[in-house]
Amino acid sequence: FSISTQPHVLLFADSKKLGVRITQYLNTLLPEEYRSGPKKMIYHYNSHMSEKYLAFVFTQFTSDTGNCRILVTTSCNAVGVDFPNVKIVCNAGLPSTVVDTLQRAGRAIRTGTEDALFILFYDLSVHDIALEEYSNGDQGDSDRPRTNLTMRNPNRKDRAPYFLVELIQSRRCIRASFAKYLNESRYDPRR
Repeated sequence: FSISTQPHVLLFADSKKLGVRITQYLNTLLPEEYRSGPKKMIYHYNSHMSEKYLAFVFTQFTSDTGNCRILVTTSCNAVGVDFPNVKIVCNAGLPSTVVDTLQRAGRAIRTGTEDALFILFYDLSVHDIALEEYSNGDQGDSDRPRTNLTMRNPNRKDRAPYFLVELIQSRRCIRASFAKYLNESRYDPRR
C-alpha cells in the first residue's frame, strides 16, 4: 500500500449513520498507521459536525499536502463545493432525483481534462421492483417515487426514483440516458 498512489475518493452516503459505518469499515482495510493520527486517510463529514472539524477535514481532503484520500459524506457536499483533486465519486444508495445523482457525479475532476469515475452502489432489490408500480403521481416526472411518500419512514424501494430504477434494470447506455433526461441534443456517444 502506498498513499501516494491512492486517488482522492468522495463517497456519498444516504445518512449520517451509514456514513459512519462505511468509514469504520473502510478503516479496517487500511494498514494500522493510516487509520488514525497524523496519517489518517479516511474521514466522514456531515453538516452537523463542528465548523472547526469540517474545516480541518476539508483542508485535509483538498490540500496537496493533506492526508485524507477518502471522504465519506452526506448530501451536504453534493452542490456548490469544488473538490479539485477527486478522481472517483461513489454513491451508496439511490439519490432521490437524477439531478442529485448528476450533481454528485459532477464533483469529480473539476479542473483539467483527466477522466473520472462515478460509481453508483445500490441494493440488489432494485431489480425486484416492477416498473408498473410507478403509477402514482405525475407520470411525466422521471423522478417520481414508487409510492406516495406520506408515511413516516418510507423504505429505500419506495423512495427509489423511476428513472434510476429503469436505468439500472435496462441495458441502455448510461451516458445516453442522462443526456436524454437533460434534453442534451449534442451528446456524442463516441466520446
